Amino acid sequence: DEAASGVFSRFAREERTGHPALWEMEKRSLRRSLRAWLSQDADARSRSGAAPWRVELAFGIGKDGVPPVEVDLPDGVRLLFRGKIDRVDFSADGRVLVYDYKSGSPDKYDKLDKDVTKRGTLLQLPVYALAARRAVEQQGHTARSVSASYWPVLRTVTLALKPRPDDFDENKAVARLKEVAGVIASGVEKGVFPARPGAPRSGRDGVPGSPFENCEYCAFDRVCAAPGRRARLWERKRGSDLVLAPYVRLAEAEG
Repeated sequence: DEAASGVFSRFAREERTGHPALWEMEKRSLRRSLRAWLSQDADARSRSGAAPWRVELAFGIGKDGVPPVEVDLPDGVRLLFRGKIDRVDFSADGRVLVYDYKSGSPDKYDKLDKDVTKRGTLLQLPVYALAARRAVEQQGHTARSVSASYWPVLRTVTLALKPRPDDFDENKAVARLKEVAGVIASGVEKGVFPARPGAPRSGRDGVPGSPFENCEYCAFDRVCAAPGRRARLWERKRGSDLVLAPYVRLAEAEG
């Protein structure tokens, strides 16, 4: 509560809080989320038997940190990743647990036990797992296993790690990362940037915003083709251009 109050006061001084009545409601909601998160944190540590080891763990950033994550693709291309991991827990028996806090809807992270990259749209967890293993071993510890999970933290009462640590297979996740990164890197090299609108967004009639999930934040959405024509153009393109075949298999695979 004390830490939250300090941040709330800073936001108020910077005039970033909006209408006072709405701000009071938002503060109450955030405090409830923070208290719920404290309970979730105790639950997570109780289940894993691990304790926080690093927060904001940087890799590939600065000279003294963990080196960038290197991913070698089958065609000889080497990709380098850099970033910061929200939290790494470590247990006495050598288990490493990576957590990436998320403030958005937890629904976005469903079914990651089937495809941890969600058709190539979420690459963080396998990259973070590689970085965390490197960091732990660099400090002279033995990493017996590594798991990585998204942790929704706002407006959730119970702990909902996605995927659950027991469902994260490090070797399978890294293999999938190489597979999807290969498709993406090859597409970039060949100039394959298709305008795929994605799935229709339900309940959008009369509501501002794009009717397609992939167009939601596009700066050109309002001047693009009409929704019906946009979908037809993609259907024609995806079925006739062989260069798109690897991307279509990745982006529109079943499951």
